[in-house]
Parts: sequence; C-alpha cells; structure tokens
Amino acid sequence: MSNDFLSKHGAEALKSAASLSNNGGGNFAKENIWFDWGKKDEHVIRIVGDFVSIRSHWIGESKFGQDVAILNPSAFKGDNKIPMQVACGNWDVETESEDPDGDACPICRLGKNADAMLKKYGKDLVEADKNIFKAIRRKCAVKCNYLFKVIDRENPYLDEEKTKKGYKILRAPDKLLKAILALSDQMKGIGITSPDEGIDITIKKVVSDNTKTDVTYTALAVMDGMKVKQTPLTAEEKEYRDLDLYKFAGKPVDKERFEEELSEENNVKTIYENADMDEGGNAPF
Repeated sequence: MSNDFLSKHGAEALKSAASLSNNGGGNFAKENIWFDWGKKDEHVIRIVGDFVSIRSHWIGESKFGQDVAILNPSAFKGDNKIPMQVACGNWDVETESEDPDGDACPICRLGKNADAMLKKYGKDLVEADKNIFKAIRRKCAVKCNYLFKVIDRENPYLDEEKTKKGYKILRAPDKLLKAILALSDQMKGIGITSPDEGIDITIKKVVSDNTKTDVTYTALAVMDGMKVKQTPLTAEEKEYRDLDLYKFAGKPVDKERFEEELSEENNVKTIYENADMDEGGNAPF
C-alpha cells in the first residue's frame, strides 16, 4: 500500500470526522485480539494494511464531567442488554458515509434535540437544568476512531498461555491517526503499512499532568542504526489468521429497544420526542 493512498484515506477520514457537530471466523471471545496499552505509554507495533473508520457512542456511565443517565439501569442487564458502547446508526462503515437524513441513529436524535431545545428554551432555564441539557448533549456525542490491524511486537500472543500468535486490532483516536499519517508522509517511497516493505512503529501517548484527560500521541519509525528498519512480514506472520476489521466496527442500538428504555428522569423522554411548548407558551419541562 502506497503512502499516497494511506495519506489520502486518512485525510478524507479526518475531514469527515471534523465535519461532525458536537452533538473472519474463530472464537475471538477467548482471544486477546484487541491491542491493550496496559500500564505502558509506549509500544512498538507493525501496522498491516489499511484502516477502517468507525463512529460510536458511549451510553454507559461516564466518569468525566456531569453524567446523566439516558437509559434505565435495566437496559444494561439481562440476556437482551444494550452494550454501553454502540456503533452510530448514521454511519455506514463500509462506504464511510453518513445517512443523508440523519434519522437512523436514535442517540444522535436525542443529542440534536437536546442541543436545539437548549438553544430554544435556554434563557428560561436555571443553571442546573442547563447543565443537564449540556450533559445529555455531551453524552450523545459521536466518537470517531480508526481500526488498524497490527502485530504487537512486545506481546504478539493472543492467549494467556502464550501459545498462539496473531494480529490484533488497535483502536486509534484522531490524534493517533494524525501521528501515523505524519510519519507516513515523512517516509517517502516506503509504504509503512505494506506487508512487503512496511516498518515497525513506536507509538507513544502523553497524558497532560494538568487535566489528566488531554492526551497527545507520537508515532516514530524504529531505526536500524541511521536507517529506517523495514520489516517485511515473515512467513509465519503471513499465515496469521486474517481479521476483517469491518466485523469489529460494532452494531447500532436497536431503535425500538432504545426508545423503550429511555429514562423518565431529567426530561430525557421529552427531549427525545422533541415536544414543543405547551399552550401557555412554557417549555415542556
């Protein structure tokens, strides 16, 4: 894969993400196929092939800022429980395009309604109620991530017994994708994710001492003396079981189930239904 293709795809994915408003087989369950940063902030990986752009919502409890439950606690329990992280229904992962009407995702609808009603009725609300609306809007925001197929150089094993090696999936945020694309641009003439001519990459994350939530990333080529060390896949690595990244993009929440579990508290149902002012001209909450 050429650097030009990776750079073009990356630029298109980041442009699409920036346009957002605020508002195969095998028993994978028994294998550690997701790349884990663990307690270390620096790792060496080998990316293989192109990435997949995904969008998702975290609708479970959040530990950052004021949290408002948008679903009943029962929604996350039982055999038919709703995952706390779900794919955005407005995003087609295979075509990397948004639903033109934006009506497919009930979570986006709730967030957009909260934003619209906050603007419409905000001047009539006390600060505490304004903060609830802002928290609902923030809760429903779309998260953009990018899935890469990688070899974890420090821990290539998929099982705790360390008997089986294989590809893992790195879930990268915007900032890490940008760091990888910047490295790709620097490596003129080398397809950094190509199976035949790619390179090992040291990825590093730095967490701000002040906020503890502001994270930056770097991606640097592993060197062999004064030269970039190219690492064509070995015969063993080429035989690793392939991973269809599209199958790991997640599924959207069932709209009917979501509506059934909408919380009665904090006007969540009213916001979702986008009720207008009552006959007296008052806000519907």
